[in-house]
Amino acid sequence: MEGTLFFWLPYYASSYFQQDTANILLSTFLLAYFPGRMAYGILIDHLGELGLLFVGCICSLPLLYITFLRPQPAIMFASVFGLGILISGLYPTFSALGVEIAPEYSGPVNALSTAAMSIGIAIVPVIVGVITGLYSIQISMWLLPAQFLLLLIVLIVLLVARSHSATGIFSQ
Repeated sequence: MEGTLFFWLPYYASSYFQQDTANILLSTFLLAYFPGRMAYGILIDHLGELGLLFVGCICSLPLLYITFLRPQPAIMFASVFGLGILISGLYPTFSALGVEIAPEYSGPVNALSTAAMSIGIAIVPVIVGVITGLYSIQISMWLLPAQFLLLLIVLIVLLVARSHSATGIFSQ
């Protein structure tokens, strides 16, 4: 998700803005990481990793809709800033959840999450590029809402597993 936005957001935005303004949109996304990570750090104590990921994913869906499915240039800076806040904490929170689920394997869990993130950043932007070449950048950016819907399914499965578990992280 992050990699797609890093690589493709300015190109996508250039459909709606002049190139220099489109580049500033990426800066707006990145600027949101600071308050976003601070907010995740504060909210994690209240919601837990799984709850925070679920809330972040749900809150991202309308912003993804506004930005990529029904683009509204007049409010795109605000929606992209909101996405930056929400996306900024996904990877570190997922990593923390993995370590909390299996603390005895924190080293391998961190290695796997780092590898998965690196693979995603290497592969997904290429897929977006191929779809952009075949169709358009607007069509290819639909992958972002699709990824969030898949993430939401995973989070729902984890929440259900937690509600049925009697021990470990899922018993909290």
